[in-house]
Amino acid sequence: MRTAASTEEKDRPAAAPEQTVRPAQSARDGERPRYKSADPGGRPPREPQDPTRPRLPKRDIDGWVLLDKPVGMTSTQAVAVVKRLFNAKKAGHAGTLDPLASGCLPIALGEATKTVPYVMDGQKTYRFTVQFGTEMDTDDAEGRVVATSDVRPSDAQILEVLARFTGPIMQVPPAYSALKIAGERAYDLAREGETVVLEPRPVVIHRLDLVERPDADHAVLEAECGKGTYVRSIARDLGRAVGSCGHVTALRRAAVGPFLEEDLVPLDELRTRLDTSEAAL
Repeated sequence: MRTAASTEEKDRPAAAPEQTVRPAQSARDGERPRYKSADPGGRPPREPQDPTRPRLPKRDIDGWVLLDKPVGMTSTQAVAVVKRLFNAKKAGHAGTLDPLASGCLPIALGEATKTVPYVMDGQKTYRFTVQFGTEMDTDDAEGRVVATSDVRPSDAQILEVLARFTGPIMQVPPAYSALKIAGERAYDLAREGETVVLEPRPVVIHRLDLVERPDADHAVLEAECGKGTYVRSIARDLGRAVGSCGHVTALRRAAVGPFLEEDLVPLDELRTRLDTSEAAL
């Protein structure tokens, strides 16, 4: 068993013959990458090069690109694509989104990268779907089932417990997270079959609303929260609070700090805009 002290958007774990306890190290907050080629591991796959487009020297370009990240792309891959599209010397994002998640991924270019920490410290808004009746080891749809329940909560039961999840609360991060234990990412240890125990840590959830009930098995919620909050943990703990189980099946980040959903640009539209701009030159 590995334990981690409280600090600071899919490989199946195999059974481990032995379990080891290591002291925890501090780690930065972040959503977990799913794939070994994703953040913060190996390099993302390169996009095919357009043979008709000449290679140009990297240029100094400063500013923010408010990308509407599609599902299935890692944050590192998204940054690499945007950096190539703008032929920028430097680029970085303001907060990882899981491949499962879509939505607001602010990407800083050039001198704007110096302001990334200020954006990351801002509030974030998430819209997400919880499926009741099943708890997963990853707390999302990409994991394996670890608990089931026949209980399906009513709207009133959900509304009754939401107050427990607002304000300053203590939250246990998912085992599949980017927190470090003895220098290793928790999600890497979990994939190796080790039992990962993470201590509760303080987070602030400013708002948690029930938005929609598509059916008895699902609920759509919206959360406005501070840095370090895990939406997957909200789904897991909400399921338990209503006497059932729960995990996230869809996740969209609607806002990060000053950057809002209405300002986002889908990747295909960004490509089209840049191609049009180049053609006009």
